[in-house]
Amino acid sequence: MNLTLEQAVERLAYWQGVLRLLDWKIQVQILPRYLIGDRVGATEWNDLRDARISLLHWEELNPSALENTDMEITLVHELLHLRFRDSVKGLIPDDSLHHDALEAAIEAVAQALVEMDRERGKLYEQTREFETDWLDRARDPDFQ
Repeated sequence: MNLTLEQAVERLAYWQGVLRLLDWKIQVQILPRYLIGDRVGATEWNDLRDARISLLHWEELNPSALENTDMEITLVHELLHLRFRDSVKGLIPDDSLHHDALEAAIEAVAQALVEMDRERGKLYEQTREFETDWLDRARDPDFQ
């Protein structure tokens, strides 16, 4: 899913609540590749629970390079780093196989969370459409 900055801010607020990160002051920005490097997302934080999440601009995402091209999944991935930061802080060096495994696990959880949230949204919309349709028919004098 491509996100504008406004949409990214909205999704950030939503996922901050879902992931119980409301005690963090988090900003999100969308950057070109030359400012973010070879990643699709990055997070900087401090001990005061201030954080800045950078997302690669959607026009520069490259699906043929096996990059995650869903900016919402990247946003949730970066938020999960904040969620788990105290659990792994200093335990796993960035250049280790354990770090690669942690990244893969965080990515899998981020994908699952976003996909489940989207399915729930579809189910909600289908239910609302059914209710609206049923109420319209029930108001029809010829409905039996």
